[in-house]
Amino acid sequence: MLKRKDLIGIPWRVALALQADGWHLRANVIWAKPNPMPEPVLDRPTRSHEYVFLLTKRRRYFYDAGAVAEQALSDHPSANRFNRPHGLAWGNRGNSTFWNDVGGKRNRRDVWQLPSEPTTDAHYATFPAELAKLCILAGSRLGDLVLDPFLGSGTTGEVAERLGRRWIGMELSAEYAALARRRTAQAGLPFKRLGREAALYSAANGGGAVFGLDVRPKGAPYGGKAGWVGLRRQGGGAPF
Repeated sequence: MLKRKDLIGIPWRVALALQADGWHLRANVIWAKPNPMPEPVLDRPTRSHEYVFLLTKRRRYFYDAGAVAEQALSDHPSANRFNRPHGLAWGNRGNSTFWNDVGGKRNRRDVWQLPSEPTTDAHYATFPAELAKLCILAGSRLGDLVLDPFLGSGTTGEVAERLGRRWIGMELSAEYAALARRRTAQAGLPFKRLGREAALYSAANGGGAVFGLDVRPKGAPYGGKAGWVGLRRQGGGAPF
């Protein structure tokens, strides 16, 4: 039972509920904010992070690690800060590591240092475009479909367009839906409200909208199997 001043823990409660419902919980990423919103509290630390969960419907799924690889701390693949010039390795040096074709990238870690981005729009729970970009690149291919069930001001749709993905966004607020429409409208792209079901959804929810962009090459199949779910204190959502 929750007590006064308890953290509710909604992000993890939802993640565990999805896991119990059959989803595979594969990663919990920490979005660390170097410029968090100030909080008028003196009896706990100021919150400066949010969660992004990677969930999948099956054990094997598409995940493009190379697309989101990060810069290594050194030229050594273990990134242990030991620097050695590139050169041919003749046999094992004692730790099964060879020095041939050493690269400067490593697998992305699960703490992402991303500053919040200012906005002139009347939406106070936006997330940075780079956050959406990382999730979309890791979990989809060119032409795949990206779904954001809490579209807000349209960050996910805008980034999906830049990356050549189709997208569908759902937004309850008519005001935010209008922001997203203006932000993602581009001449020559088939941006449209989607179908009769979308109209019924909008009428039943006070003028919200379901719309998206179809940039899939003609005849290309749907793809993208990894689902990123952002669970945020403000009630917004990061992209699936």
